Amino acid sequence: MSVRPEGAGEDVPEIEGVPDDPGCGWGPPEGSSWLRGQGGAPMAGWLLFERAIRFGVAFAVGAAVARHLGVDSFGNLSRALALAGLFGFISGLGLDTILKRDLVAYPEDRRELLATAFWMRILGACVGLVVLVAASWVIMDNTSDRVTTLVAGLPMVGTPFLVIDLDLQAQLRGRTVAAAQFCGTLASALWRIALIMLEAPLVWFAASLAVEVLVIVIVLCAGTPGGTLSGMTKRPRLRVARRLMSEAWPLIVAGGAIGLYLRIDQVMLAQLRGANDTGVYAAAVRLSELGNPVAVILASALLPGLVRAQKSRRLEAAARRAFALAAIAAIALAILGTLAAPVVVPLCFGRAFVDSVPVFMILVWSNVLVFTGVIRSQVLAARSSPRFLMTAACSGAVVNILLNLWWVPVAGPIGAAWATLVGYAFAAWLSTLFWGPVRDVGRWQTSGLFLPWRALRRSSL
Repeated sequence: MSVRPEGAGEDVPEIEGVPDDPGCGWGPPEGSSWLRGQGGAPMAGWLLFERAIRFGVAFAVGAAVARHLGVDSFGNLSRALALAGLFGFISGLGLDTILKRDLVAYPEDRRELLATAFWMRILGACVGLVVLVAASWVIMDNTSDRVTTLVAGLPMVGTPFLVIDLDLQAQLRGRTVAAAQFCGTLASALWRIALIMLEAPLVWFAASLAVEVLVIVIVLCAGTPGGTLSGMTKRPRLRVARRLMSEAWPLIVAGGAIGLYLRIDQVMLAQLRGANDTGVYAAAVRLSELGNPVAVILASALLPGLVRAQKSRRLEAAARRAFALAAIAAIALAILGTLAAPVVVPLCFGRAFVDSVPVFMILVWSNVLVFTGVIRSQVLAARSSPRFLMTAACSGAVVNILLNLWWVPVAGPIGAAWATLVGYAFAAWLSTLFWGPVRDVGRWQTSGLFLPWRALRRSSL
């Protein structure tokens, strides 16, 4: 879901989705669309390749962890990760897009920007951890679950150092960024494999994301000149901090809302139905997210055509075609997933997760909304406002929470799957139809969703 600060400049890149569980982000790596326009196509290619590899490795090892832990323990782990993810946006403060833009536009202020963002994120990480501890104390009913949740939230501690990642992207050093993130994924995978072999307690599995972030930070620091690192620790500038926050607050609100409708279902399932239903649902979610890298690659492939169409005033035809292609690809993937579910789910997660089959059959259709939502974010990149994007994200969160309260007690994981699908529909599609300035984009998206072949023919005229 794209978030673009209004009035922040003509070439503001979008920030997609929510960090940093595999599959949570909707769209190309942050900044890839903008950097393509700045000669950064090779960097975008490295980031896309790295994300696809990371996603595949993370899914394979995650499935092995699920088989090892069993449904109940996997459900408890998923609840801890989901609750930690709900508050992860606080540590980032929505600064990625704005900071990356300013690092490119004002290289003479680089050290000042990095130092201010670094200390702002330290404050954000502290606040995020305090909120997480308070939430786990209220929600969890035993010390073991609270400790597991706190360990799952430790990646927030590494968030301030990830401004190095943004600095490297601004310098178009995509290989260093991709190498760091791949090393982090590999370290996390090896960590979890070792835990499986040692039959370690659940809390150590929750530390896998912290291990990943730690390795990423180490590799980034090793590939960064010492002057940059020393500059980050300099005194922050209050003037810069105020300006950054004045632009970033819509991103913070939207990030929180997106985190809610992506993760609240697992927390609510655990509270209303128990660990078993949470494990069943979490396995289906992991499998349904396999389509996300396809959406990333598709959006990146279609982006140059949208940019050229914007310049030649033929955006409508190009957008209709992009929506139609995305819908066709997603529908084909959803049909394939629905038919293969009875074989694929037990094959990946084991017979203990057979109840995840009908849940996956519902969730796999959310890819249709994810795919077209990614295209929508690209089309709106030059037109949208923070108010619309906050409204879109918040509508998805509110609808998802209300439907979970209604359907989860009655239907368990099946109800949560339907609530997620409807929440996605509001956030990634219907909200566009209800907002006047972008309603035309909503009509193009609707045409692509329901009449993709007709939209393709119309766009070719």
